[in-house]
Amino acid sequence: MATSNIPVTSLSELVKCPICLDYYNDPRLLPCSHTFCFACITQLANHRTKNDDDDDSSISSDDSDAEYRFICPLRDGTFLTQHQLKDLPVNRIAKNMVELLLASCNENKEIEKKVSCDFCTENPSERWCLECCHQFCSKCLIAHNNKPMHITVPIAERAAYCCNKHINEVMKLWCTYCKLPICSSCLVDDNQHSQHQEAIEPMYKIMNETRTSIETCLQQLDYAELNFMTLAKSTITVVKDQKTNYTNTSEDLTDLFRSLNRMIEDRKQTLSYELEDHQATILSRLHHIEMNVREQLHRIQNQKLSCNRICKSGNTIQLLETNQNISTICEELVHSQQEIISSCTTQETKFIHSPVDMTSIADLINNFGNIKCNDVKTIDCPILNHIIISLPTVAEQRLYNGSFIFGYRFHFEQSIRLKDVLVQSTYRNNITASFYDEKGEEQEQFSCESINDTFKWNIISTDGIELQTGHSLLVWSSDHEGSIGYQQRSSRLQQVNPICAVAGVYAVRDKNKKQEKLEICPGDLAINMRLII
Repeated sequence: MATSNIPVTSLSELVKCPICLDYYNDPRLLPCSHTFCFACITQLANHRTKNDDDDDSSISSDDSDAEYRFICPLRDGTFLTQHQLKDLPVNRIAKNMVELLLASCNENKEIEKKVSCDFCTENPSERWCLECCHQFCSKCLIAHNNKPMHITVPIAERAAYCCNKHINEVMKLWCTYCKLPICSSCLVDDNQHSQHQEAIEPMYKIMNETRTSIETCLQQLDYAELNFMTLAKSTITVVKDQKTNYTNTSEDLTDLFRSLNRMIEDRKQTLSYELEDHQATILSRLHHIEMNVREQLHRIQNQKLSCNRICKSGNTIQLLETNQNISTICEELVHSQQEIISSCTTQETKFIHSPVDMTSIADLINNFGNIKCNDVKTIDCPILNHIIISLPTVAEQRLYNGSFIFGYRFHFEQSIRLKDVLVQSTYRNNITASFYDEKGEEQEQFSCESINDTFKWNIISTDGIELQTGHSLLVWSSDHEGSIGYQQRSSRLQQVNPICAVAGVYAVRDKNKKQEKLEICPGDLAINMRLII
């Protein structure tokens, strides 16, 4: 069976778990044909189930299937339950491929260790040149790198650059028409490539052009990243302002209707007091009439007793006198009765309001106030005015960590207002930018928090600090487990912008205590930094 010269690095991508990005460990096959490590898919399912329980408390305990369902991590619409995980079949093809690949990698490493350098013959070779077909150790490679048209690759990848059709022939050419690497013999023996003579270019030229193109794209991506980071920062501010606006509007609305309710309650209280006054006046008059009626009734009862007693006595003279008195009393009672009847009136109290008024009030309430939304452009991300001091290429990106802190001394035609400082680092916690004057005395200090330890641009806001000629800016962190990106560069003053020249500097700082003055020295390490002005 013929063997293929496909690079091991490309095959390795086929046997890596999409979750942990490492080689499969106990690979399990999902119904959708995707493969994941058993531990990875189990951990992901448990994590999503926990989040679902926290976010959706409305799921009933009876609906257990809905509660434990989760979608395939590659989002192809396939759903599984936790109970199905343990029954997932092992992907034996993927498992065997991982074992073979790891064995092959170990074999290549052993071969790489055994092959010695073609020049010093003492050290093991690390790189192989496509042009001269020599093997180099790390020391001999430094002298060889001065040849611009020579491209070196790792020893383990040497087989990938050998032609499949012509044994021991190196693919030094590139067919731009077929987009394939070829060797010089392919131009003679292969009818397909022999017809593409005008489309053949040296491999080193194509690789240099590709590297240049990638570096240009990387700079464009860095610039786009900077804009989007600034945009993200502006978006956070806008969201905060929007929430504040909502809170203020809600409070104004609540205060207004609280005032209206208070006005209605005041009117209600006034009418209630008026109703109580009317009621008290009427009841007072009726109580007076009631007392008069009781008084007359008592008088009548006393007269009746007196008449009965006189009638039983048989005294003629008293009877005649009593008769005259009784007639007078009866006339007075009749007159009093008529007065009481005429004065005994009540008042029917009602709350009078016009139906027209109610309709008007209802219309007024229904149409009282409106929520009006005006579009206001609050996010504006113009082309930023920035100074790129040091921007690493793909090949130059390095990391540094130590007790030294690095930065720049600036020279300007006129002072500038600095809005933000951007630094590439892997620090996870706080990153600090300290500003020093010509004497090394600290003027200001600004910090930002980093959320992860990936190599990224970190934005440190400096609140428009004025940066003058002779001032220095050094970056450091109290986190001992991070690094900064840098390049090797001359310590002399270099122009990086029409208005700005910089010189690399360093200082020794105790990260555990505050130092208001440092001895700032010239340095040849240029950290990756941008200034937003």
